[in-house]
Amino acid sequence: MEEETNEIVKIASDNKLLSDNTGKISLFNIENDLVDMADWEEKNEFAAPAELHSWLTLNKPEEDICFTHGDYCMPNIFIGNNKITGFIDTGRGGLADKWQDIALCVRSLNYNLGDRACAEKDEYIRLLFSNLDIQPDWEKIDYFILLDELF
Repeated sequence: MEEETNEIVKIASDNKLLSDNTGKISLFNIENDLVDMADWEEKNEFAAPAELHSWLTLNKPEEDICFTHGDYCMPNIFIGNNKITGFIDTGRGGLADKWQDIALCVRSLNYNLGDRACAEKDEYIRLLFSNLDIQPDWEKIDYFILLDELF
């Protein structure tokens, strides 16, 4: 089964199906005025969705493809007895860069922990990467947070 999944990921990556689909959907959202700039992150300094889309297209990082939730944030995860027990809002799930889910989780930790001290939020983010057993790639995290602005 793992071998079949890896082959599907390879075919999709080789044919740029993943990148093209995300690009087409984000462009559709721009062309149909579906991007809510009022909801953009404070550090997003782009003047218009088309400007952001152009930057994202020119600065797209190399992808690390896997199956992703698509909107992996605290409100979409059910936890019981210190374990993940379920997910909701999986409509954007599928093959994508693993950093897409990681970026949205980091953003969610910052947002959903609200008024907590910055040091406490940083500790939760440190715990996330410790449990993932990887180092944060802040360029990719920032990229995928910006990409999400178009959805």
